[in-house]
Amino acid sequence: MIPRIISVRQPWAWAITVPQAKVRKTIENRNWSTNYRGPILIHAGLQPRRQPEIREFIEFLVEKPIPDPLPLGGIVGRANLVEVITKSKDP
Repeated sequence: MIPRIISVRQPWAWAITVPQAKVRKTIENRNWSTNYRGPILIHAGLQPRRQPEIREFIEFLVEKPIPDPLPLGGIVGRANLVEVITKSKDP
């Protein structure tokens, strides 16, 4: 079976896959859909989001400091795609 992969910019990729966090990022907002459900690899894109407020929000969300530097340009973890929704209040 060919693995399914989604590219996500750091530090969002870390927030999806961070180990031992009380809370993780559980929704990835996209403007496309898929019928696929199941395991998905998380790829960290080459260009991170550099806004300090994003880092602060993610550290608040997962209650852990973000490691520095974060890995870029490779597979950083795995998640399960369980649902596709069209609207969410989640940032």
